[in-house]
Amino acid sequence: MNLLNDTLMKKIFTLLSLLLISLPAYTQPYSTKILDGDSCGIKSFKAFNIPNSNYKDIYIQYGRPASSNSFVQQRYWSWARYNRSSNNWYILSHNSFLHSFPFFCYWNINSYVYTNVLDFIISPLDTSLILQIREPALCGYGLLEPKQDTRISHNSGQTSDTLEQFCNDFAGNQCFGFDIDPVNDSIMYFGYNMVPAGGFWKSTDRGHSWFVASTISGIFAPTGPIKINPYRRDDIYVSGYQVYKSTDGGLNFYNTGASEFTQIEFASNAIYAISNETGLYKSDINGNNWNLIKPGMYRSLLVSPDNNNIIFLGSDSGLYRSIDAGASWVLYNNNFFPSTRVIGITKDIGSGDTVIVSTNKAIYKVWGPEIFTLDTTSLNYFPMAVGNRWIYNVYWNGPLPGSGIVAAQIVRDTIMNAKKYYLFTGVEFLNGWLSVDSVNGNLYSWFYAPGCPKNPYEELKDSLASNFRDTFYHCEVTPTGKRVFYDSLSFRFDTVSTALRYKTKTFIDAIQIYGTTRGYAKNLGICQAVIGDPYSFTFTLKGCFINGVVYGDTTMVGIEQTSTVIPKEFSLSQNYPNPFNPSTTIEFDIPNKSFVTLSLYDITGREVESLVNELVSPGRYRVLWNAENYSSGVYFYTIKTESFQQTKRMVLVK
Repeated sequence: MNLLNDTLMKKIFTLLSLLLISLPAYTQPYSTKILDGDSCGIKSFKAFNIPNSNYKDIYIQYGRPASSNSFVQQRYWSWARYNRSSNNWYILSHNSFLHSFPFFCYWNINSYVYTNVLDFIISPLDTSLILQIREPALCGYGLLEPKQDTRISHNSGQTSDTLEQFCNDFAGNQCFGFDIDPVNDSIMYFGYNMVPAGGFWKSTDRGHSWFVASTISGIFAPTGPIKINPYRRDDIYVSGYQVYKSTDGGLNFYNTGASEFTQIEFASNAIYAISNETGLYKSDINGNNWNLIKPGMYRSLLVSPDNNNIIFLGSDSGLYRSIDAGASWVLYNNNFFPSTRVIGITKDIGSGDTVIVSTNKAIYKVWGPEIFTLDTTSLNYFPMAVGNRWIYNVYWNGPLPGSGIVAAQIVRDTIMNAKKYYLFTGVEFLNGWLSVDSVNGNLYSWFYAPGCPKNPYEELKDSLASNFRDTFYHCEVTPTGKRVFYDSLSFRFDTVSTALRYKTKTFIDAIQIYGTTRGYAKNLGICQAVIGDPYSFTFTLKGCFINGVVYGDTTMVGIEQTSTVIPKEFSLSQNYPNPFNPSTTIEFDIPNKSFVTLSLYDITGREVESLVNELVSPGRYRVLWNAENYSSGVYFYTIKTESFQQTKRMVLVK
């Protein structure tokens, strides 16, 4: 017995050591992945205001693949736009204006190569006004390379004009930035470094004509950016080898003494800028002085649109935040997998503490924790009713790391041992018969163990009213086959899921080295769980159905479950509306757990898009298809499972 106790204490000590090392992770904000950048990763991230809206349009550009295949270049050298209504990414946005363009190298390789959209800007007042610059097509033939291409569109890419004054022959990329006035988009600025026409260009008629506002010869280099101060719109900042400022709308510039910023952001009472080489700078006097306030290498910067004292900063080690205008900083989140290099940050107005963060591998929605005093109304932390359902993001590490989305639900209830038990299915930590005691807040699982000296028909999982170092009892089998109870320790951490706006309490079961943590959100149930160590599964609640009410995001990779009532048979409904433009909804019923594919085909039978390709639990589902990037015509959609297949017809009319 002493030997067994020694073994147990070693397990507990080892787990507690691991927990102490990992405690900061429990205080970090929650995050959910909304895009995986696949093997090529993410090269660039941009966000633009949507007029008359609190939202921002988000764009990303994938990294370059090694392949010279034209189809691969066509996909990866384009900018993809995030569609918030369907949670999908579309490459052919703005009538393909941000798509990579083919150029035929007839004198050399005798085939097409694709030109890359290096940079673009969208008017903050009119999303149909887009200014872009493309790199030359790389045919690999020295001076016979085609020229750099600068274009403007006033109708969201349906047609465009080439700005010949900003198109050089065989000289590489000479554009070093552009910006559009946030109040009057007739005014635009363009930096161009060619001689003799180089300098700081300006347009006052929405880009139809341009003139050189200032030559300021010799100070510009193609590094950018050009930025208009939205609080003082005649103040223009240009970053080359040094940072220059104009206070008269670009007619005259002077040296501010700063050198080469990669990003400049404005607050109502300060200006912030980052240099990849030295760190974060701040100016309190309209850019006439610059102080280094956080040394280091940083790749992205954001001033919160809701509170200018809140600053976000992206580094190779994660996301930092300051709530006192840069005076102090905390590592806000580095729980990004597989890379913590933050290359882009954006935030919608009125979104609370939620920000969108892009690493060079994926894009995440992040929301932060705050400390609360919890009440002990235990049943509020685990609402139980048949039909309740929880959707989790799951991440696992180890030799083959990965991620996915899983669901747990209550399918029936019954009375056992004079208590009401509910049958959970779906995930390991929510599986089997569970019950909550309304008096003491204890959570039990049905556990038939007649040899246990305490309660032989149920196991105490934890207590929703517990405190630090409360004692729990678990059954284990000794080497001789005898069932005994051991004491274990429970630690509580109080955090809050501000995305779902509910308080949580977390328990760590230290009875064995491979412990389990469970976090409970008030009125929602288990909001987080970690199983195993060092190879572990981490579950984070992304949404749920509780007593008929939907909380958070309940979609599962593009599909939304609308009912947990188990259908009698498979079925595929007619899409609605039909005909449609540009979006339509497709619904289907799944009577038993099945691997489901839902694919779209054009009139020739060619598959054009896959809407569903995953394991689906019983219930009714719906999928929204946005066809804004497809041409009018007849399309077919087909659902397939192991035992069912059906096809229906729909019509897109534009």
